[in-house]
Amino acid sequence: MVAVGAVLRIRLYLANRSLWSDEARLALNLVDRSFAGLWQPLDWRQGAPVGFLMLQKSVICLLGSSEYALRLIPLLCGIASLVWFYFLAKKILDPGAVLVGLAMMSLSKGLIDYSAEVKQYSMDVLVALVILAATVRCFQVDAPGDKRRGLVVWGVLSAILLWFSNPVVFVIAGTGIVLMVSNRRDARLIAAGGAAFAGASFAVDYFLVLRPLHQSAYLYEFWQQGGFMPRPINFRAIRWVWKAYLLAFRTPGGFKLPVFTPLVFLIGVVKLSARNRWLAAVLLLPTLAALAAGALGEYPYLHRLILFVLPMLFLVSAVGLQTLWEIVQGPQWLAIVVVSAAFFGGAVVADVKAVISPERTEEIKPVLSYLQGHRKEGEMIDVFWAAEPAVRYYAGRFGLGAGEFRVIADTDAAGFAGEVQRSSAGGVWIVLTHRSDEERHTIVDLLDHVGKRVYGISAPGADVECYDFVSK
Repeated sequence: MVAVGAVLRIRLYLANRSLWSDEARLALNLVDRSFAGLWQPLDWRQGAPVGFLMLQKSVICLLGSSEYALRLIPLLCGIASLVWFYFLAKKILDPGAVLVGLAMMSLSKGLIDYSAEVKQYSMDVLVALVILAATVRCFQVDAPGDKRRGLVVWGVLSAILLWFSNPVVFVIAGTGIVLMVSNRRDARLIAAGGAAFAGASFAVDYFLVLRPLHQSAYLYEFWQQGGFMPRPINFRAIRWVWKAYLLAFRTPGGFKLPVFTPLVFLIGVVKLSARNRWLAAVLLLPTLAALAAGALGEYPYLHRLILFVLPMLFLVSAVGLQTLWEIVQGPQWLAIVVVSAAFFGGAVVADVKAVISPERTEEIKPVLSYLQGHRKEGEMIDVFWAAEPAVRYYAGRFGLGAGEFRVIADTDAAGFAGEVQRSSAGGVWIVLTHRSDEERHTIVDLLDHVGKRVYGISAPGADVECYDFVSK
């Protein structure tokens, strides 16, 4: 299963998709800034752990700024996460559950997708697994000296890895509580010391790097819809907790059975708690800590920002799925086939489709290539505001100088079309990406009424059209 997961991730990486808007925004910071500059608040309303940024900048210095280079660290983290998950699962699960959990990790659409994007989320997953493994080791050694060394290692790793992943603070908080509560007095003091060391590291990281990100009004507003618990606390708030915690299997997990997957997880919680309450707490408390932060409005519990919780959900669910195999009436092989098909069927179909034809979100490269080949001297280029990051990243590759295109900042589709018409005296190209279908139709319909569409192509999530406002 590790090989299957690696192949799925490498296949998407080798598809060499165009950077979509969010990737391009981070890529511009990485390409344009020095190592020292990446310690300052990022442009384009971006944020990422400074350790991740340093690694990415190092790759750029060695290999250049191509899509392959920019996505190399996320790919390596995605593959390493599979290996790390396998060894962690072997320590805490039965052999059958190990295979089930590894299948979840390998086939998860979210984990595959973010292993081939210029973002930090696959590193979040790897870092969370490292902290979990260090925690589990502390429970599996009996000699006092070995336990003390394990706790020291946990504390040092926590203090270092906080600089490589922002949400790992929840994993450290959850596992730290378990280590302090579960150990005897001398070991408890060492665990508390490790937690204090990690806390001091987080405080430095916050004041040097994270504070502007945490105080960003734009990011708070962006993630407010769904990422934070509604106020006041009522039925809607309770419903948010249920959806946020258990429907993570759907987004970002990629397992789309709304009732079956949470049921499997809850069975796993009961079974694991009965077997080893401290291990259950290690796997549950980090997610609950992140959920509490979402309830308090401190961290959005939504989509890619909670990718790091998936290994913990999968470990618990693997126990639940194995338990279902055992309690379903009928031949054992039939129970395994039916239950597994119900859980994995949709993910397998989606992954097979992705291998045959990888999903392309905003394919701006063929659009800019067409523009380069068909544009005539003197024709203007107007860029939709949301397309600016991707156009700027690819401009040099497709022969566009900084002064050869104009970004229209009006975020309204009708306003964009109006500005194109008012300021154009002849041929003009419009470049669209990171737009909705409704926005595209609005822009094209309005310009079709006042100009003549001469050239143009559409690619997945991107368009270029040439209009003549004189002939018509």
